[in-house]
Amino acid sequence: MARRSGWAEMTDHSVFGITVRRPVAIFMIVIAIVVFGYVSYKRLALNLMPDISYPTITVRTEFEGAAPEEVENNVSRRVEQALAVVNNLATISSISRSGISDVILEFRWGTNINTAIQDIREKLDQVFLPKEAGKPVILRYDPTLDPILTFGLTSKKESLMYLRNFSEDNIKIRLDKIQGVAAVKIRGGLEEEFHVDVDPAKLTSLNMDIDTVNSRLASENVNLAGGTLKEGATEYIVRTVNQFQNLQQISNLIIGRVNGVDIRIKDIGQVSRSFKDREVITRINGRECVILEIYKEADANIVDVAKRVKFQMLTSKGKTIRTSLPAHMKVNLLSDQSVFIENALNEVKDNALEGAVLAILVLFLFLKNIKSTLIVSVTIPLSIVTTFAFMKFFNVSLNIMSLGGIALGVGMLVDNAIVVLESIFRCQEEGDETADAAVRGTSEVGTAVVASTLTTIAVFFPIVFVEGIAGQIFRDMALSVVFALIASLMFALFFIPMLASRKLTAGKTTGFDLKSSLRSFQSFNGLATPLPENFLLKLLSIPFRLVRLLFYFPLEVIGKLFVLIYIIFLGIVWISRIIWTALERYFLNKVLTSFNKGFNRVQNEWYPKALKSVLANKSLSVVLILAAFVITFFSFRGLDAELIPVMHQGQFTVIVNFPVGTPIEKTDSLLIPYESKLSQIKEIRTYFTRIGVEKDSYAKADEGEFSARIGVILKPSDNILKSEQKTISQIRDIFGDIPDAEMRVEYPTLFTFKAPVEVEVHGYNLQKLKKYSILALEKMKEIPDLKDVELNIRTGNPETQIIFDRDKLARLNLNIVKVADLVRNQLLGFVPTRFIRGDKRIDIRVKLKNNTKKTLEDLKNIIVNPGQKPAVPLSAVAAFNVVEGPSEIRRVDQQRVGLISANVSGLGLKALSKQIQAKLSSIPHPSDIEYVISGQNQEMEKSSNSLLYALLLSIFLVYIVMASQFESLLHPFVIMFSIPLALFGVGITLYVLHIPMSVIVFIGLMMLAGIVVNNAIVLIDYINLLRKREMALRDAILLAGKVRLRPIVMTTLTTVLGLLPLAMGLGEGAEIRQPMAITVIAGLIFSTVLTLIVIPTLYELVEEMKAKLTGKTGTAGGNIN
Repeated sequence: MARRSGWAEMTDHSVFGITVRRPVAIFMIVIAIVVFGYVSYKRLALNLMPDISYPTITVRTEFEGAAPEEVENNVSRRVEQALAVVNNLATISSISRSGISDVILEFRWGTNINTAIQDIREKLDQVFLPKEAGKPVILRYDPTLDPILTFGLTSKKESLMYLRNFSEDNIKIRLDKIQGVAAVKIRGGLEEEFHVDVDPAKLTSLNMDIDTVNSRLASENVNLAGGTLKEGATEYIVRTVNQFQNLQQISNLIIGRVNGVDIRIKDIGQVSRSFKDREVITRINGRECVILEIYKEADANIVDVAKRVKFQMLTSKGKTIRTSLPAHMKVNLLSDQSVFIENALNEVKDNALEGAVLAILVLFLFLKNIKSTLIVSVTIPLSIVTTFAFMKFFNVSLNIMSLGGIALGVGMLVDNAIVVLESIFRCQEEGDETADAAVRGTSEVGTAVVASTLTTIAVFFPIVFVEGIAGQIFRDMALSVVFALIASLMFALFFIPMLASRKLTAGKTTGFDLKSSLRSFQSFNGLATPLPENFLLKLLSIPFRLVRLLFYFPLEVIGKLFVLIYIIFLGIVWISRIIWTALERYFLNKVLTSFNKGFNRVQNEWYPKALKSVLANKSLSVVLILAAFVITFFSFRGLDAELIPVMHQGQFTVIVNFPVGTPIEKTDSLLIPYESKLSQIKEIRTYFTRIGVEKDSYAKADEGEFSARIGVILKPSDNILKSEQKTISQIRDIFGDIPDAEMRVEYPTLFTFKAPVEVEVHGYNLQKLKKYSILALEKMKEIPDLKDVELNIRTGNPETQIIFDRDKLARLNLNIVKVADLVRNQLLGFVPTRFIRGDKRIDIRVKLKNNTKKTLEDLKNIIVNPGQKPAVPLSAVAAFNVVEGPSEIRRVDQQRVGLISANVSGLGLKALSKQIQAKLSSIPHPSDIEYVISGQNQEMEKSSNSLLYALLLSIFLVYIVMASQFESLLHPFVIMFSIPLALFGVGITLYVLHIPMSVIVFIGLMMLAGIVVNNAIVLIDYINLLRKREMALRDAILLAGKVRLRPIVMTTLTTVLGLLPLAMGLGEGAEIRQPMAITVIAGLIFSTVLTLIVIPTLYELVEEMKAKLTGKTGTAGGNIN
């Protein structure tokens, strides 16, 4: 018979008593949380990675026609000096190339970029640049600015100009209206332009210059507001409408009079519809095309935006963009970020679900009761759904890291519920009534459960001290784990006791007749009721009854359908119960009985014997512990290191660079024969080429007319890594044969825009810098695991330097600025105005006839005094020197540097850095030349140091939590030994599996520090409880180990099996998930096994030493032995 005790009073007054007193209220709160969680889940943004705000800003200044040294001296230096005092600046560097200056500012992580941009604007306002230089533009680097979708548009019938115009006038306008689309950029094709080709001979004969043509065009192509005019009661708006309507109007424009005759543009040149000089050439599988790049808004869901765009571009039914295209046009989907993201996120969700199922199976094996298993298991979905609500509130998106955190924690979510339920059942076995057992059982373990959860949560607080990329990606994972654990704690302390306290009783019968209810319709009964005798009421009653019938009958039909569905559901439940009963009787009982017999033997015989043996030989145990520490140290020393594992998406970019100065047409003709060979590689599904770069695309330093980027997308494969490596090897063989060309491969980058390996060569003298950079380059090429090694210092565009004779210019009444402007104007051409057609603005470019084929001789023959006699060519007043300058000049912290970059293959960054350092040390170099290894290695060191600091701080916080719980300084110290025991398992596992240390592994170690101490807490807590009950030390240790073995093994197995699907490394994004899961699994398994042996030994050793120091022979009434 169940007993009532003082705990009955606690049911009424304990904080946990609410679980018994207010079950409906708790259930309603849970329902509300689930609803809010589900709504939040539907509204969470989907991204591959967390929103990483890179603290990097680029200030770009165009200086058209200037050589790299001019750009450095006149622009880059001035901007650097002005911006070097900006707050929170970590490093400042610059790249000076022909016609363009990039000053890159890297700030400390956590800097408010908007404030920094405002500070930069203020400093730039104080910089005086040459008038030829453009206004500095501030570019905020953001790795998510890669296009989410890329389409290729081809046609067998129409020209590239038609494709470009059609894309701009029709497709782009409609895509811009789609929700979530931020921008649509069009690449390739031919961009329309009107040309005014002026004959220089005719201009000279008429004593005119090209400036006259430019000024006339600019002044004649205007629409201006003329104010208002009032006449009587009418007010007129006055406008001058004189913009060009067609090419004929431009041709007939009068530019001057000579000898009383009007001179028109058609008299001195020709006006034609043409296209701009090509900046970009694009192809799909070798065929020229127009490429459309789709960019999303900052807070938009990539997957949803991609679905909406693909529906418009690829669906051939309904009113879509695809159906509006001419029959000869074809749309090709070239790249789609959403596919990989969706697959990777679905893979994480599947892993979490599989882990949850495995954890539930473990629970069933130990609990042997389906009801208890379901009660505990319900905390998993409830905690996850609650986590989504927290994520929405804290602006955490659904990405690999946040979902990975949930998947990592899915096995831990049941730990608290297991401890609480086990305590409740123990109280029931001791004779408490169901309600009293729920309250007492929860109260007894409530403090321990809160403390163990806090130790796990505590490891995530030092995240604020983690710098670099690690802090950015760790935040989402840390928050998702913390949210899930807090939710599981709340459910374990309040919802689980509520469920455990419920008794299922049979309901009272109501006399409800199911058959008659289903067969009869009550809504028709109203028609059979006699009508009122009053004539007026009778007239009103008939339509009222008909309306009521029309309203109630559909509702009654729906109600009966629900009843039928419920009956079918009950039938399924009944059949399932029959099947389950049979399965349980003939199979599960045997399995469970065999398992529990085996585990009981371990618990009652093997483990106590092993523990007694170890306690009897404590000195040997201490020696083995020290040996484990030594092995741990050397295993971690032997590990390689990397920043972030490379994620293989089945696509990559091949970059081919020809000598700087190679025109785009030449680059194209050189590339075509080799590019066509890509179609012979079976693994390639699609490849698309982009030669050159458009001005609005914010080109990198090594991009220009001399560069080509080939995007390669592979066919689906079971082993995408092997397929990638094989394809890249074949591509290297193909492009390695191109003379004077350099080739490298880039993977889609997620975290850093720096090369895996970068070596900076510091110096001032350009010739010296080039010499020692080339020496370092050759040494690095000797390292077999470095691929695509290249140096940024190349021969630049050949320069034609014009040196004016000031005396000769003075005699002709000319000055250097005027003549230089004339040369610049005639070579580049000039756009004085634009032709307006609808929403488009088409440039009208005035240029010398045939100036597309400019030669050095043409340059020398330019007339410097047009309209005057005799005509003086440029060669008469200037000398010409042809030299080759550098392609670019880089500066880091206002010092010139040469930059050597490389990809890695095989070894990790740590081992390669040592090899590179050894090679560089072997190069004799003067004191003004310095070698510095940077790139991802620098970021890795920064992240690793801050993570190590955060790990030590996490361990300190865990110690504080435990010391507060145990009111002891010694016992938490004993528990802390679980952490190095876990490191022993991690070190050996990573070394055997050849997994390098990375930010991801380090995050796993931080999580491990909070998880592994829980087992020792449970053990030490129960030992202390037994000793308070006057039990001897050795007996308390042996009994506590025996009693706590089952919950310790249960919680460990649920966590390990919950992580197992992640550790398998299957599916997209596995490279990120696997190292962390393996780290936690290895550490937890080794720590659990060793904790059950080592922690009791250390506990007894500490207590014996404490007894000797205090002079006591026993504790709490019991002898030490």
